[in-house]
Amino acid sequence: MGAVPTFVDIAIVGAGIGGAAAALAQIATKAELAQLRSFFALYRTTADDDSLAQAVVSAAQAIVKLGGPEDKALVAHGAEDPMTISAIKPQLFALTK
Repeated sequence: MGAVPTFVDIAIVGAGIGGAAAALAQIATKAELAQLRSFFALYRTTADDDSLAQAVVSAAQAIVKLGGPEDKALVAHGAEDPMTISAIKPQLFALTK
């Protein structure tokens, strides 16, 4: 994506990350799947504010949209994992239906 910030980069931004992640999720391609997976794995258990939590959901949406069955399974595991923050579990679960 060149000069466009990556999902891992936007975690540093703080406020407004939710909107930035939602926008990036809309334009992401399969080339960004590895970064999306990393972001999801890193922050689904540690998102400490609503904006970062929404960024995790946006990453999950893009993973499901762009990836294959193994990616949908990754998000499903996140929805079921007791370490995932409870605030996003219903949204993650809904993505896997």
